[in-house]
Amino acid sequence: MAFGIELYSRYGWACELCEMLNFAEKLAKENVHHLVESVFYDSKAQVCSFKFAPSVTKGGDVAEIIEAAAEATIRQFEFFGVIGHGEPMEDFDE
Repeated sequence: MAFGIELYSRYGWACELCEMLNFAEKLAKENVHHLVESVFYDSKAQVCSFKFAPSVTKGGDVAEIIEAAAEATIRQFEFFGVIGHGEPMEDFDE
């Protein structure tokens, strides 16, 4: 858990955990961390997904802030049914 957000990685890979921590930190700096309940990185599929509070809606201002944070920190993610790509950290040996 980081900034009140549950963080999960299927295989516990360090690079995924670091990406999720950086994502959570960005959300906290934007004061929207409380609107993301959990983040799950499916190591097998290499895609990260999010569980939002009910008030977060597609195309809303908060969703745009969250998506920008994901684009800045998460290699590949699913956002309201669409796969997005962001800036990955340097690769770690997994």
